[in-house]
Amino acid sequence: MGAFYDIKTVWEYSQLIDQAKNSKPYRNTDELNPKYPLGKRRYSDRYFKPVLQETHGKNWQYSSNLPPIEIYYTDRYMLGTFYSDNTFKFNPSAGCYGQGDNGIISSVLPGWIVARSNYGGLVFVHRQTKISVPVYQGMRIRLCDGSPTEPFELHANTLDRKKTKAYRAVHDEMFKVATAMLSAMGEEAIFNEMKQMVHGQVAPFMNYRHQELSKAYDSNDPAGAVMWLALRYNIKDCRSQYVYDKYMTARTMNSLKPKVLVRNVKDNFYNEVYKEAIGRGESLLKSYVYRYGDKLPTAEWGQKIFVDGVEHKRIV
Repeated sequence: MGAFYDIKTVWEYSQLIDQAKNSKPYRNTDELNPKYPLGKRRYSDRYFKPVLQETHGKNWQYSSNLPPIEIYYTDRYMLGTFYSDNTFKFNPSAGCYGQGDNGIISSVLPGWIVARSNYGGLVFVHRQTKISVPVYQGMRIRLCDGSPTEPFELHANTLDRKKTKAYRAVHDEMFKVATAMLSAMGEEAIFNEMKQMVHGQVAPFMNYRHQELSKAYDSNDPAGAVMWLALRYNIKDCRSQYVYDKYMTARTMNSLKPKVLVRNVKDNFYNEVYKEAIGRGESLLKSYVYRYGDKLPTAEWGQKIFVDGVEHKRIV
């Protein structure tokens, strides 16, 4: 049972109207600024309030002109707004939501809000459609399926594999030889060797640039180069494992399978190579457009969201 178990999911705006009809506003709120509990009344830090005009009066629930309804978690800032057309709008000025904010929104909306740094920020996943949508400031979605009321385009950068091929070719042979050497050693020998590295002279190598480290080991010891790089990138939290684990655990053994170890090192190594090349002004990226319903792209190489040609900031 979650921390906000008492909050009911809002599938339709009318649910909030019914709740306001059947519960009194909190004390110390006036007719034009009433606050109502989102769940159990004793949790007064989570509430909703209608955005009223003077013409609404205290019986606003029965008005033909139903107002927008804002939800709050504490008085810090408004999280979002429900509208009578069964839509929800995320706060247009929120830079980020906290863990509690995400919990409230995930409880009140028919879906989940998750913070995904690898996808550029908050992502909303509707319970029924299971479609993931990047959340930006002021984004308005339909409660029935989580689709945006305004079409948006997410321009995502990705690596151009043809352009990066030349960079990979420089070191591919080292990784092939390293895989063969590590396979001959076996997981237990790799574990003992890396453990000695951690307790030996690994610290001075942690801040080496990848070129310096690979030059030191490429020609003479490809297997050593991969092990040093694994420690440098802290693959699978390996540094602490080799410091604190006296014996090789099942988790450690799996991460030390030669092909797994080399693959993880290669991914980190080449990404570092690409980032340095891009920093020098070399063009290694290509851009493509994501739209609602597509598979959500990662944000490692940069993303921007546009609505009607205007860029909008992501909420993180």
